[in-house]
Amino acid sequence: MNFSIVGEYHSHIRNVAELSDDDKKYIKQEVGEFTRSGIKVTNWIEMILNVEPRTYSRKPTKTFECSYFRKKIRCTVRGVRDAFSGYSVTIGTYWFNPRTFEHNEASVYVP
Repeated sequence: MNFSIVGEYHSHIRNVAELSDDDKKYIKQEVGEFTRSGIKVTNWIEMILNVEPRTYSRKPTKTFECSYFRKKIRCTVRGVRDAFSGYSVTIGTYWFNPRTFEHNEASVYVP
């Protein structure tokens, strides 16, 4: 494949954009599958999205706003698809070392 970075993204519920123990097990299994297939994975990045729908009693102004936290970002979208609804999306990203399976949280930015 000749990619220098391999990874995936997935979503969580319950207001969390953090790695779970199941996520870590899954990544380890995926790296193992690549290895058994003869594909060497040197870097893995996992992006976790928490997507929460919002409902408003009054019609909000169409907006897209982002708030930065220590390493994560939360973006709020209001009134775009439906006049009385929106979404709150929190993004967390983690670098994995496929040899040791140690991980570090990466900083997330949007343009």
